[in-house]
Amino acid sequence: MRGQRLTLGVLLLFGCSGSAAGDGGASDTSPVVDGGEMRDAGNPSDAGAFDAGAFDAGAFDTGVASDAATPDDAGAPPLVWFSDWRTATGDSQRARYDGTRWNGQLCSSPVLDVVPAAGLGFPTANALRARYRRPSECQMVQVTNRWSAPPVGGSLVLRFYVRNDLPEGSPVGNPHPLHLGRPGTAGAAYALWFNFGAPTGGRARMVLQLGGGPAYPDRFWSFAFASGVVHRVEVRVRRLTMTTATVDLRVFDSTGRLLGDSASWNNGETGANLRTLAQSAPVFPVNDDSFTLVEVGNNDPGGLQEAAADRFVTFGAVAVLVSPRSDLWAGPWPLGAEALP
Repeated sequence: MRGQRLTLGVLLLFGCSGSAAGDGGASDTSPVVDGGEMRDAGNPSDAGAFDAGAFDAGAFDTGVASDAATPDDAGAPPLVWFSDWRTATGDSQRARYDGTRWNGQLCSSPVLDVVPAAGLGFPTANALRARYRRPSECQMVQVTNRWSAPPVGGSLVLRFYVRNDLPEGSPVGNPHPLHLGRPGTAGAAYALWFNFGAPTGGRARMVLQLGGGPAYPDRFWSFAFASGVVHRVEVRVRRLTMTTATVDLRVFDSTGRLLGDSASWNNGETGANLRTLAQSAPVFPVNDDSFTLVEVGNNDPGGLQEAAADRFVTFGAVAVLVSPRSDLWAGPWPLGAEALP
């Protein structure tokens, strides 16, 4: 029944609006409209919005085959942009922007810095660390218009590494630290984005939300990640028409072992409404701008219930690939130009 569904629908995008390149962007607490609903961006979200028990414990599948060394038997797909934060460590704009690889930011709270990745499990020398301390702190690095949108029948692949070190049960609400693309329809905030929460029983759910549709129960898709370890996530957005797309997902551990794919992400429902991303193959609205923006960092955890010592989520080796084909994946770092000094 509809009343029994996992209450993922409360994950409205709240927080900051985009600012110009540089450090001067300010947080915007104006209401944000998403999917026909409005939320005051200054109000915390319901910290209990996720029902941890509704997530299938079997979603964290450790029995799937290992990763292939190359994403395509015919050769690597076109890498159009990447950032592995190799330029510098620290919290300067040069470090956060990885030189000039990122060309803007969202909000300006000082909660991002680049740290040495030694001992964290990332394949790179450095990684971007986002701190979660108190409500209404927001800072995300942003890259826009550095590549073209894929043609109809083609795809964009976004690859990123992530490690969730939030303490067990930490009251962080439902932050959304990664955004892809401008919305393809009015009322949505992005083409798609990821939410996550604090671990429960050593695992933290990550939820993919599709902007502007589709309808219940196919709009939110979840997967359980082990906390305190690095995962590689690959997001493939396939352009079906000029105005529609669908999405496929893969998750790997730090050794390249495939933990799950679209058949492992589910909509958190029960009974007849329960299905996986692969079964649903949801279609959502896009335009060219839906493929030309990436934002990573800390987006105003409005659900944060109290100030506390620093709590960290760390990102590494973000890459974007654009191809006229729809069947390619990124594969692990380093790929193409990522291997160059």
